Amino acid sequence: MRGIVRSLVVSVWFMALTFPILVIRVAQDGSLVWRWTNALFLGLGIFLLSFVWRALLVVKGISSREEADLDWLFAFFEQPRRRDVCIGLCILALSLAPLLAAPWQQAADALAHWWDYLGSTPFSTMYEHLGQWVGGIFSADSPKKASTPAPSFPFLPIFFSLALALFGLNAGRRCFTGRREQWQERITSAVRSVAEPGLRRNLTVLAVICLLLPLPFVFDVYRVNVMSSAFIWIMLGLGLNIVVGQAGLLVLGYVAFYAVGAYTYAVFNASFGGELVGFWMLLPVGGLFAAIAGILLSLPVLRLRGDYLAIVTLGFGEIVRVTLEGGSVSLAPVAWFISLFTDAQLPAWLTTEVNLGGPAGIGGIPYPTLFGHQFSMHGSIQLVYYIAMSMALVTMVAVARLRDSRIGRSWIALREDEIACEAMGINKVGAKLSAFALGACWAGFGGVLFAAKTTFINPSSFTFMESALILSVVVLGGLGSILGVVLGACVLILLPEYLRSFDQYRMLIFGASMVLMMVFRPQGLITPKAKKRVIAGVNNGQGPDAGPRLRARAKEPS
Repeated sequence: MRGIVRSLVVSVWFMALTFPILVIRVAQDGSLVWRWTNALFLGLGIFLLSFVWRALLVVKGISSREEADLDWLFAFFEQPRRRDVCIGLCILALSLAPLLAAPWQQAADALAHWWDYLGSTPFSTMYEHLGQWVGGIFSADSPKKASTPAPSFPFLPIFFSLALALFGLNAGRRCFTGRREQWQERITSAVRSVAEPGLRRNLTVLAVICLLLPLPFVFDVYRVNVMSSAFIWIMLGLGLNIVVGQAGLLVLGYVAFYAVGAYTYAVFNASFGGELVGFWMLLPVGGLFAAIAGILLSLPVLRLRGDYLAIVTLGFGEIVRVTLEGGSVSLAPVAWFISLFTDAQLPAWLTTEVNLGGPAGIGGIPYPTLFGHQFSMHGSIQLVYYIAMSMALVTMVAVARLRDSRIGRSWIALREDEIACEAMGINKVGAKLSAFALGACWAGFGGVLFAAKTTFINPSSFTFMESALILSVVVLGGLGSILGVVLGACVLILLPEYLRSFDQYRMLIFGASMVLMMVFRPQGLITPKAKKRVIAGVNNGQGPDAGPRLRARAKEPS
């Protein structure tokens, strides 16, 4: 009874907290509309979720059954048959709910349109239309739109709804027939076999790449842009994972390097034009400038650790943002310092002010080109998608190779114990400088791609909240885990976008999922496994032939 009272108090508190947002609505004529059903459904949902929350705390070991007042619930689930049936019902409900909410009417309209088109259009006309569509993609001019545009088929919602429903039906059937544990062990072994290096993992990666390749031709422009943003955030998360996850250096101003790369591409294009400097030329330049900024930041903070390092890097990020809002930057102080030691004529670019656009930002940034060919807007968005996907894959491979290299092991030693790392002869200064430089370099690459994708940037795109979100990607995925960072970026970037249909509740769902992760999975989605290295010829420090001698000595009578 005490648990029911607590759940009622929590639900009433949430209803009162969200009352002005969910219940009261001002109509266009100025009258108030009272939506009591929203408060009722919210209170009922919180009431049920409070039981789930207390049960999870008991399972986690944070609370006891008596404290949670859930003795009756755990006594009910002690029988395996009841537990399997309830799990199967939950799986069926969660898997069939998206199927009921899928856009079937839009899919039916699209199929009816294409059926009429295939039945009434000659083959020659279809071939001509296909040629016009392909030519519109590879043309610099925007393709002409039809007078009656065809309804797009909702491929992604239908596909994932059907796949989730089939998975739920299979899982529910096994739960109802008492084969849940065998099915769960089979899935766990399959996941572990895919995670291990070998043919299965390579085939899985190849299958994922083949699935991602045709997406720009299936999805609309909005979803392609969202996927491109996810790839950029994967690059940013993996770059910050070098600094935070592997080297153990807490950085809160990582977005500054992101801004350096973006403004490098924008300023060079605004100053010299896209004819002289293009995307492919400025991509390594943006990464180089960001790496230089990372080295300049790391030099004064080599002796700082923990919170002090975080505060300094946070200040560096704010300095970069305020500088961008100032509108211009000049190297005149550097020229004055150099003139104190020489009377030589300095180049003019040292005293020329660079226009950064100020709060209004810089617009008109060109899209990337391919071998000098300018695409249409739709084709450029598709090209940006493929560039972002390729760069994300290259980043994953490069970070994995760096992790297993000598410098990667130096970063891990620096993270575990800085004093012991230095005592073992590892160059602590070089390890920190390389971590900052390489992490900032990938942020610069991501900034150049971001500027080319959006064609407009301003300082509001590089605030502290962006740094916090990038750090959340790394922490949510798992510090030091490459696959975890990829999953964390997909969750934090794709989940809010695809929850827009629940526009009133999406941030509530997003925040609740983050709280659940912090409580029940603080180490992240995927925890990196410690590698065991076996040195050939070494056996308890007594040479390669010590094993047989030790076993023979153990068998001798004492």
